[in-house]
Amino acid sequence: MKLVHFAGCCLVSFGVASAAHAQSVTMFAPGAQPAAAPPARGAGTWSLGLRVPMYFIGTPRGTGWGAFGLGVDLGKRLTDRWYLGASVDDEMEVNMGGDPAFNNLSRERLGVETRYRFHDGTALVCDDDDDNCGSVPRHDWLGMRAGVERMNGETLGAFGEATLGMDAGGGSTALGMYFTLGLSIEPASFFTDPPDETACDPIVPAPLTGTAWMPYVGFGWRFGIG
Repeated sequence: MKLVHFAGCCLVSFGVASAAHAQSVTMFAPGAQPAAAPPARGAGTWSLGLRVPMYFIGTPRGTGWGAFGLGVDLGKRLTDRWYLGASVDDEMEVNMGGDPAFNNLSRERLGVETRYRFHDGTALVCDDDDDNCGSVPRHDWLGMRAGVERMNGETLGAFGEATLGMDAGGGSTALGMYFTLGLSIEPASFFTDPPDETACDPIVPAPLTGTAWMPYVGFGWRFGIG
């Protein structure tokens, strides 16, 4: 992947190498369109997506990094613009402060998602030497997702997020990226210090009380079929 800035816009390029030659896909920002885009698949069609999410989240134990995760979404296009579906994610969260008691956590999410496609454009596909170029459809969308989540399979919390994304591709497949702002809500007691097992008479810390409100920001890649 490479980022290219042109006329104040950020262009995102994906590289795909082969034995014969290498190609890259450039996603243009709105207003930098080489040609009109064909319409997206219409109402009544189903969509299956595989995504790789990453995020940074503020927790009672410092900043967590959702470094390794996988998500699946399945839904239906209600109209040419609106999508409604469900999704499930499983993310391994690393404590960036190095606290071993709260490192390598598992954050599992199950949610309902809606998206609105607000712009249709094109993505330019070129050889690396830019001698042979063509365009494929690109669609920009806004999304909202909310649902329940668990930490290490022990808690029952909730989350909500807003997403800005874009997909580009031809036929029934598309590759894209998205940016997310969200909030996770968990019982604060999950983040209580564990007992010191090395002491002769371990002292059990008083559990944290109340609710942990944890904002996060993230991004990810999505491969869609349908």
